[in-house]
Amino acid sequence: MKISVDRDALLAQLQTVTRVASTRSAIQALSGVQVVAGDQQCELRATDMDVSLRVPLPAQTVREGTVVLPARLLLDVVRSLPAAEVSLELRAAEQDVELISGGATFHIRTLRAEDFPPFPEPSSEDGVSVPVGAFVETALKVAGSASRDETRPVLTGILVSATDRELRMVATDSYRLSVKETALEAPLTAAFEVNVPARALQELARVAAGTDDGQLRVSVLQNQVVFELDGVVLSSRLIDGQFPNYRQLLPETFRARAPDRGRGADRGGAQDQPAGAEERAAAAGFQPRRADRLGSDAGRRRGARVDARTVSGRAAGDRVQPRLPARRARSGGGG
Repeated sequence: MKISVDRDALLAQLQTVTRVASTRSAIQALSGVQVVAGDQQCELRATDMDVSLRVPLPAQTVREGTVVLPARLLLDVVRSLPAAEVSLELRAAEQDVELISGGATFHIRTLRAEDFPPFPEPSSEDGVSVPVGAFVETALKVAGSASRDETRPVLTGILVSATDRELRMVATDSYRLSVKETALEAPLTAAFEVNVPARALQELARVAAGTDDGQLRVSVLQNQVVFELDGVVLSSRLIDGQFPNYRQLLPETFRARAPDRGRGADRGGAQDQPAGAEERAAAAGFQPRRADRLGSDAGRRRGARVDARTVSGRAAGDRVQPRLPARRARSGGGG
């Protein structure tokens, strides 16, 4: 393998793909970036077995081939190169790659190419095109509510649903819930619902930064989802397991409404006040007994879940003043 490439183009694509390379795997090849030099185009690839990314590399192919190099070492070397043109050549006998730029020459040991996994190919027939701006904006709105607790993997994902003219994404970490619905201008050719790791969609947002008008191609495979955008292909495993039934936590009706002072709403109108503590919790969006199904010890320790039966209040004009239970005085035994 031998290619000639512009240094700035190589550096930009390396910075994009290196974020996906693994830093904790026992398989050394997963910490590397795969350089694929083909007759038609060159690619850079990286994966951590959960998220995979491949980006096109505008290079001139002198000799075709494939090689895997340490991702972060290669990135540091390319940053330090003095000249605008870079040459990379595989030396099979020495098991390294010779990198030449101006008067600088580096030799980087290769990683085992056999250990680098194959990437899933996007489906040309079953793919669905979605406006990239709407998809990325919706994902970023809910990503902050996804869990980081790997012991409950189903909550580390974002439930992505697309039907006809609506795109909906849902994320929860068991004590907070985010739901974002986005209307689409054109109907979709097919519907899908998948639980995608939040990290994969956040990486997709970085790749799509500055691209608001394009079309994102989404292909749902047996246990993978593949996103295509302007030659960049990001794939991710799908999360197994049943996503929590978030719909039961969203009240269908509201018995009280807060005045919108920012829009000059009528502040003197009468408001219906729920009579009981359970009704007050429902009006605020809390469902204590149902939310217990999503509750976690960590969430309860942080006081994230509110039991509506322990808080009461009274209406005073536009405000609701909480009235907490009185603290019981301790019976002292001395003094």
